[in-house]
Amino acid sequence: MRILGISGSTQEEGTNHKLLRAIGIAVENPTTFTIENQINNIPLFSLKRLENPQKQIQQLKENIDQAQLVIICTPEYLHNIPAALKNILEWCTASGEFYQKKVLPITFTPKEPRGEMAMRSFLQSLKALKCNIKTHLNLYHQDVLLNDKSLQLKPETKEMILASIDLYQ
Repeated sequence: MRILGISGSTQEEGTNHKLLRAIGIAVENPTTFTIENQINNIPLFSLKRLENPQKQIQQLKENIDQAQLVIICTPEYLHNIPAALKNILEWCTASGEFYQKKVLPITFTPKEPRGEMAMRSFLQSLKALKCNIKTHLNLYHQDVLLNDKSLQLKPETKEMILASIDLYQ
């Protein structure tokens, strides 16, 4: 299975990126597991730019198109998803990369109930794009082993994530 991870955070060493790396390690024998690292380089969406999209937008769309499953892991900002992630969704609205695409949405925040409002908003956006969503996860820092340099999945969290991915097989 070709899995693409997208972090909603613009911090490349943030916890959402670390969680995606841990998921990539946990997934056994995937065909590929890659993480999209261009979120900071995607210009703001505008209708004028649709005619001549920049190279990084074309590459992002290609990566989404080629993935069999997209795992999107996001923090919560102001009870919503970050603007950079929303920007990616907007770039893919008219062109349809997310249409019927298998997507596993994950919010990853410090503690409950953070992430819950963001997930509701996130799911509405993904449903508007007509994504194929079988489940979603609200994860918290207590669900992982986290320090300044690394993040490891607790066994029960790993099991839950892998079971969620299996739903998309």
